[in-house]
Amino acid sequence: MSMSCFRLQPMIIYIVTLCVPVLCPAAELFSSQQQKDAFLKALSRQDQRYDPAEKMIRKPFSSPGYHTTLKGGYVHPTRDSLNYAVALLDSGRPGSLERAEQILRCVIALQDQDPKSRTYGIWSWFAEEPLDKMSPPDWNWADFLAAQLLQVAIDHMDRLPGDMQRQIRESIIHAGRAIKRRNVGPGYTNIAVMGAYVTLVAGELFNGKELADYGKARLKRFYDHTFANGSFSEYNSPTYSAVAINELSRMLRHVKDAESRKLLRELNHFAWSHAARHFHAPSRQWAGPHSRCYATLLRDSTLAFIQRASSPSRTNPTFSAPSSLPPTAAIPTSRSTASRTPRSRPKTSASACNSKAPSTT
Repeated sequence: MSMSCFRLQPMIIYIVTLCVPVLCPAAELFSSQQQKDAFLKALSRQDQRYDPAEKMIRKPFSSPGYHTTLKGGYVHPTRDSLNYAVALLDSGRPGSLERAEQILRCVIALQDQDPKSRTYGIWSWFAEEPLDKMSPPDWNWADFLAAQLLQVAIDHMDRLPGDMQRQIRESIIHAGRAIKRRNVGPGYTNIAVMGAYVTLVAGELFNGKELADYGKARLKRFYDHTFANGSFSEYNSPTYSAVAINELSRMLRHVKDAESRKLLRELNHFAWSHAARHFHAPSRQWAGPHSRCYATLLRDSTLAFIQRASSPSRTNPTFSAPSSLPPTAAIPTSRSTASRTPRSRPKTSASACNSKAPSTT
């Protein structure tokens, strides 16, 4: 289905379907063989970035210009590496389980797990740059990485050895406590939602009443704030509306609390209604005004996100493709950014799995 086939009316109809909650077990991660084939093709490109010596993804350095003091070279990113580990587990390929376990051990070892530390519960962006060298550390990494670890815990925990299960559980709880300590307000839309997901689901999954109660209260604050203002604070953002929808959909899959699920269904419908009103099918653009926007024209990933979610061939009623699957990997667009080759940069080294303090060179 090409993007030019989108029409606003069908998209609104699909919203009704998208708002129906469904729990999708690990055995049903892919809604079609076509989706799985596209996923495995995208995964094979990530395989080429894997550094077996460091047990992480290795890629040319890039940054938005803040948080990191690094300037160039090659780096081993914690978030990309963890996403890759979840993708390996989702794939079910022979040999992928062992590699995923190695990555999980490596990334979890980079988390600050000292409750007395200022950066408790979070990770650095890169193995080459420990938290005390960042300017400043990014507390959002507790939310982003714990969300992925929860996917492992929910979909794949029984495939992992006992000590690995313990490490994953403890790492998620550390991140959840860091999120609770930070206590982001409802105005920071995508992190407000993601933090509610991590704390609420972690609390339910590991019988942690304190985290679960905090997650429920945080979700209710976000709900009240959003409907009182008539929009997300990060309103009509092509980037962060997609992030919020992904997290709301993930919560619909995993949250058990009945009252929270009611709020989530309303928020999910609300988010998709905003997207449907602003997406212009003939030009394939998302009309403004935008709260936060990083490009003049829609990126391929956002176009593919809309395409995948509104396709009439979808068999899963909730927007809930595998958590490790980026939209461009699920249904590549004709201008896929995944095929672009990065410029060569000077090589740097990391020692994430060999030392608790990775090299900054």
